[in-house]
Amino acid sequence: MSLDVFIDPQNLNFKGGWFTVGTSSFLDYMNRLNEEKVEWRISDSIPVPVPEIISVQQLQALSDSIEESGLLEKELSAVYFLFDSIDECIEKLPNTIIINANSDEEFGEYIVDLNGLSREQLLQYFDYESYGRDMRINGNYIQTDVGFVRKT
Repeated sequence: MSLDVFIDPQNLNFKGGWFTVGTSSFLDYMNRLNEEKVEWRISDSIPVPVPEIISVQQLQALSDSIEESGLLEKELSAVYFLFDSIDECIEKLPNTIIINANSDEEFGEYIVDLNGLSREQLLQYFDYESYGRDMRINGNYIQTDVGFVRKT
């Protein structure tokens, strides 16, 4: 996935436009702006917001991180706001992993399967007895001589 930005030069002699960061047209345009000492800003960007004032080097590094991450646009939009700065995003985005789980239970099952944990290993982290006791004490279940019955 590419990073596209709308470059808005602060000089009437230059027309702004959309550019894909890292392409030859982007680099040529930025070189022209630099040679003419024209100030510019980013007024829009896709697929993630980019600060108005950012260096060409940061734009290129962000573009590289987006490409390296392999995230889909929807995933990228969801995780982009977890970072406190562009520099943090550039550093951490390529190592971001999305686990497709819609609940804590699905997430837990994924982690257990991923790590190949056995029941014995899980017992190190999960106290079944305490959990059962809490469920009973909280009034969700009643212990009978035939077993536990869930109150409805």
